[in-house]
Amino acid sequence: MRIPHFVFASSSSVYGPEMPLSAEESTPANPCSHYAMTKLHGEHWGRLHTCLHGLRFVALRFFSVWGPRQRPVSVAPR
Repeated sequence: MRIPHFVFASSSSVYGPEMPLSAEESTPANPCSHYAMTKLHGEHWGRLHTCLHGLRFVALRFFSVWGPRQRPVSVAPR
């Protein structure tokens, strides 16, 4: 089975605790948690499959995702 493209949900946490307020794609990654490291690893894994197999891959780094069942205590203050 051929997969035409793959969208990966990453996280702004890959930028680390000193993330600038206006982070850009060129902002260097500085993961400082296991969660952030696994998200960055997933991005690299996808890019590897692009190089080896031609997979169309995109990673979206989400910022401040909030939903109706979000626990307020799980949101770190800035």
